[in-house]
Amino acid sequence: MRICLLAKSTLDHGIGGMETHFDALHENLIAMGHQVMVLTTGHPSLKTKPYANGSMTFFLEVPARRYSTRWWKRSLEVFSNLNAEKPFDLVFSQSLSAGALLEFQPRPPIYMVAYGLTRWHIKSEFRQCNRLSDYLKWLMIKIPEIIFYTVRYERPLLKNSEGVLCTGDSFREDLARYSRNVIVSYNGADCDKFRPDPGARERVRQSLGIPSGAIVIVMAGVVSLQKGMDVGLKAFSMLENGYRDLYLAMVGEGPALEGLRRTVSGQKWGDRVKWTGGIIHEDMPRYLAAGDIFWHPSLRMEGMPLVIVEAMASGLAVVATDIGGTAGAIESGKNGILVSPGEPGELERATRELLDQPDRMRDLARSAREKATTQFDYRGIVERLMMDIRTNRPSRGSSAQSSQPGRGLA
Repeated sequence: MRICLLAKSTLDHGIGGMETHFDALHENLIAMGHQVMVLTTGHPSLKTKPYANGSMTFFLEVPARRYSTRWWKRSLEVFSNLNAEKPFDLVFSQSLSAGALLEFQPRPPIYMVAYGLTRWHIKSEFRQCNRLSDYLKWLMIKIPEIIFYTVRYERPLLKNSEGVLCTGDSFREDLARYSRNVIVSYNGADCDKFRPDPGARERVRQSLGIPSGAIVIVMAGVVSLQKGMDVGLKAFSMLENGYRDLYLAMVGEGPALEGLRRTVSGQKWGDRVKWTGGIIHEDMPRYLAAGDIFWHPSLRMEGMPLVIVEAMASGLAVVATDIGGTAGAIESGKNGILVSPGEPGELERATRELLDQPDRMRDLARSAREKATTQFDYRGIVERLMMDIRTNRPSRGSSAQSSQPGRGLA
């Protein structure tokens, strides 16, 4: 099949769960023998990027990593030209990225990949505010922008796409209110790359100045207040007195990074917090392999967080907030522990239980790895997805199933 992927952002722009998911979709489609063309936003050093099988990524001359009038116009123009050369059989839209293609007729089937609902960003953006100017921006700019995207692009895509790929169980019913065909197709991981790796474990610990026998907690992702990184640091400060061999690895960069580093630098336990800064996704497996416990204290409503699945595949015991689609991956007490959002005390108590019961920590980690390999391996997910699309029927596999027909636009 000749397939077009439209994406606001890719791993060439920077690391992120949405970008990683779309990159994995791209790679696995190519591995299955499909010809794939990717249209995405501008890049400072790239115009095109060739792949195997005649596939290509086109970086359009529009603002990077964001929706804009220029993006909608230019993506439609380039898509029209490529389709005229040889018609596409299928289109995948990273969230709202293919919104302009609804105007293209006759058009190939469009499948929107939903990582959540646009309205969720209202609360998430509010949690990012800590100054008066932030609250004014949220009220005067962010809320109107979110309402505009919901009405102008999200609802029409949900209603008029041939299908919507739901990356987590938590919002399947919400999507089914607007779409006639919802397919649950989870975020996943390459379980050959993300795995326990004793060699990488020791090398990363040595590079970060962490003793070989220490217990290491990993937090990874965009360093922001939405992701609850400050909550994690508060929980670590509550643990540090009882566990002198406990370290925290902070993997990633983001808007809250410098502020959190300043806060930690004045603490007596500050030298046991190790900061990696921004990394490329190819390096993520070895940083996760260096850990024993993975924290995901996010306050952000989203689908199933990709980094949780990657941590599970890496054989870490996961402690995460029960928000958005997280419970679709973590069965609390079986392959991880769920805690309430914004509660450092709960995060601290759950982690203390694992530290005091190392056998339980190992059992949770082992169960997490098992679930990742059987349910969340990307190759199986994409194969089942394409089978669902070809047959247009509910999947009976473990990673994808269609919803009942939706009730239309509410």
